[in-house]
Amino acid sequence: LTSTGAGSPPAFETISAGYTLATPQTATAGNTFGSIPSGTISILVMIQNYDPDSGSDILIQIGDAGGIETSGYVAGAGSAGWTNISKTTGFVLKQKQSDDNINGMYHLTLLNASTFTWVGSGSATVNGSDCTSGGGGKSLSAELTQVKVMGHSGDAPDSGTINIAYL
Repeated sequence: LTSTGAGSPPAFETISAGYTLATPQTATAGNTFGSIPSGTISILVMIQNYDPDSGSDILIQIGDAGGIETSGYVAGAGSAGWTNISKTTGFVLKQKQSDDNINGMYHLTLLNASTFTWVGSGSATVNGSDCTSGGGGKSLSAELTQVKVMGHSGDAPDSGTINIAYL
């Protein structure tokens, strides 16, 4: 912040160029975004018109050069009036039923660079009327290089678009 004088609001200075937007992908049984550059500290996972098949919640997994991590997450999701869930296989956003249409975002943030620990939280609208939210954490063995978005049961969704932006 810099002051512009007495009685004036502070001015903001740009610190970096901002987020880099990846190329959107049509939702499949497992959308992987690789080649996330060294030094990334924040990732936005954006989900549009995602219709999970077979009652599958949305699962977000992270990985390093050794591959996508499929265990060791401390995560959960839910909504008022729904059964809350916990997951050890990824960050999660819950759906209500198999024909849901989900729109929302999950924000992953680097908590500790020396332990490669990431935390995340997200929220989405389900069918434009209900909301779901989730949060969690996961440590990797090396620097994050990839993110995978899928239905928790591995089913291919009926529709949807997925993208990420990273900083």
